[in-house]
Parts: sequence; C-alpha cells; structure tokens
Amino acid sequence: MRYAHTTIMVSDIEESIEFYQAVTGLELKCKFMTDQEDKLLAFLADKDGGTEIELIQDFRQKPQHGSGISLGFAVKNIEAYLEKIRSMGYETTDIISPNIRTQFFFVNDPDGIKIQLIEQI
Repeated sequence: MRYAHTTIMVSDIEESIEFYQAVTGLELKCKFMTDQEDKLLAFLADKDGGTEIELIQDFRQKPQHGSGISLGFAVKNIEAYLEKIRSMGYETTDIISPNIRTQFFFVNDPDGIKIQLIEQI
C-alpha cells in the first residue's frame, strides 16, 4: 500500500489550481467534470508523481474546512521561497525555527487550508 493523494474541497477550483501551481510547483495532471455534472475535479502532482492532491469543487455545497490541518511541502532555501511567495501577494507567517535543523512558514490557500513550506537544514 502507498499513500495516493490528499483531497481538498475548494470553493473556486481555478483559483485553487493557480495557487497550488504557483506556491507548491505542482503541475495540473487532469481536470474533469463528474458524469452528474455536480462536481469539478482536478489532480495536481509533482514531476515524480510522489506528491499528488485532488481538488474538488462541489457545485451543490460550499466546502467546510476543519482546523488543525496543514499540508507540508519541502523546499530548499526557505528565505528565498518566503520572498517569492510574498512577492506574489500572498500573506505568510514569519519563518519559524523550532530547532537548529528545521525552518518553516505558513501560507493559506484560497479556502484557508494552511500550507507549510519547510526546509530541513
């Protein structure tokens, strides 16, 4: 068994696709409407296929997000990445360093899901 993907319910799939492509570097793998035409789905993945997320926009209901959940993405050069994300107009936390080998910051996706960008030193 292997972990397949994380599903995120979104309110605007196009805005969310743009966010995840810009912030995480994930690429759009496919996008399609369900047979009932009540949901629009998109899968984004990294080039190796090791990280994959599924975005779902349900036209019948707004998403209800839980608290205490974040998605973590490993990056190199946390300072440069923080500057890049801020230059795109996204609000972030400052860099947090809980120990000498770890640094990270958070940015919220368009629906308020916390995205953690982390560098292991």
